[in-house]
Amino acid sequence: MSQCVTNVGKKDEKSSEPNDNRGSKIRIVRRILLCLGGFLIIVAFVLFFFDVKPKSEYVTVEYGESISHDPLDYMSGMKWAVRLAKMDFSEVNEEQLGVYPVKVRHGFFDYLITLSIEDTTAPKITLKGSKYVAELNTPSFAKDYVATCMDADADVTFSFLNTESDSSIEKNDDGSAVFNDMGVHPITLMATDSSGNYSSFYLSMIVDTPPEIHTYSGELEYYVALGESIDLKKDVYAVDYIDGSTTENIKIKVPDYSTAEGDYTVTYSVTDSNGLTAESEGVIHAYSALKIQDMFNTDRIDSTPSTVAGIINPYDAGYNIDEDIDSAIERIKHCVVHIYYRSDYATHWGSGFIVKINEKDIIICTNQHVVGSESSVQVNLYDGTEATGYVVGTSVTPDVAFIRIQRSDLDPAFVATLKTVHINLNYYKTISLKPRFGMGMYVINANGSEMFKRTGYIVRKTGYLEEYFENFDYPVMEVSVRLTPGVSGSAIIDAHANLLCMAAFYWDHNGSREYYGVSLEDILDFYEAVFGERLEYY
Repeated sequence: MSQCVTNVGKKDEKSSEPNDNRGSKIRIVRRILLCLGGFLIIVAFVLFFFDVKPKSEYVTVEYGESISHDPLDYMSGMKWAVRLAKMDFSEVNEEQLGVYPVKVRHGFFDYLITLSIEDTTAPKITLKGSKYVAELNTPSFAKDYVATCMDADADVTFSFLNTESDSSIEKNDDGSAVFNDMGVHPITLMATDSSGNYSSFYLSMIVDTPPEIHTYSGELEYYVALGESIDLKKDVYAVDYIDGSTTENIKIKVPDYSTAEGDYTVTYSVTDSNGLTAESEGVIHAYSALKIQDMFNTDRIDSTPSTVAGIINPYDAGYNIDEDIDSAIERIKHCVVHIYYRSDYATHWGSGFIVKINEKDIIICTNQHVVGSESSVQVNLYDGTEATGYVVGTSVTPDVAFIRIQRSDLDPAFVATLKTVHINLNYYKTISLKPRFGMGMYVINANGSEMFKRTGYIVRKTGYLEEYFENFDYPVMEVSVRLTPGVSGSAIIDAHANLLCMAAFYWDHNGSREYYGVSLEDILDFYEAVFGERLEYY
């Protein structure tokens, strides 16, 4: 019985082998199909989720705006997939209008996007102020009325439109407009960029004339001594024939001229109610006081209070650079005076000349023997104007006297025409003892008319007559100018108009008549003794 069981088992093993082979094949096929299905699923997944394409083949960007380099702005698909794209902008010039290629690489695929940079926005501008003014007959440019301009394109042009409809407006090739009629003119201002985009504004253009800057002296030129100052506005005024006077609006730009000699530019400007501005330039000559005085003395400048500051003596008659006795005498005509007084028996008269004009007094020099013992005398000035003169100092040796006239007794305008004789002590000291050059004097009558005009030359600079006259121990100048009664106290000048001496006396000696004058040094020394100050000399 056990044998039968064994046999039965063996028989079954032999009979199952074909079925086992077929099952193995089926299992292999199943595995292959399973792998293939998985692969296809993965491919499908990749194709679905990794799919990236350009959103558009043509992209437009406004000029001036920043260009995005983010793939998400150009490609569609899953974000994580799109971010894997590589963008190539190397051929794009963001600062220039144009069409440029943008290359995109994503995995094994290449794409090309066309990027166009365009300007489609009109310029945004603001105008200056709320009132628009053009100067009559002067080119006006549209850009001058623009305060700000916002546009991606830096190349914006400004122009005026509809000027052809107004015959009073001329259009120039440079784009400017010239308004030839006063009043209000309607006009359009246009701003255009290089792409043709434009914006326009309507203007009511007011056509006006700017103010005018003038001076009372005629020129914007000033002379100031170092350390002095001058009121630069005193000489200047401004007018506007449309808006009225604008003098109070004058602005002055002044450099520091107080420390060093030189010529400094000063600028004047004034603006009217319409905003039109006029400018003028002047010059300040800053020199030493002596230099300015010398320029005045030789007529290179005119001493007016509004144009000259710091001059030492604005009344100086000055001197000639060249020798000319006739011209020199002309210089002293406003210096000379006629002096007289009456006694019980006669009228005594002589001459004199002005040596000093200050704020209160006019000081006249003459001989002591002209005024005698009088405390006051009558003085007739160059035009016959008469005033009372008060004797303030006399000297017999030397023969000198000084007379004071109060300025308040005379018209201020007349005082401004008076002159003081020119004194130059340094020049006097350089004269040799026996020079030979021309000299002269000018003497007037009481009415101011000419009495004498005499010329001659120096005989001796310094002569002592002590051996001939008692108590005559001071030097006198001998001249050839003929002295006669009435000329005592006259200024005797050289051909340059420098004071040399004062006519004093004559006497007959050794068969001839000799003429003498009080020396300049004695006049200056006695002035200092009387007034306590040195008389200026230049």
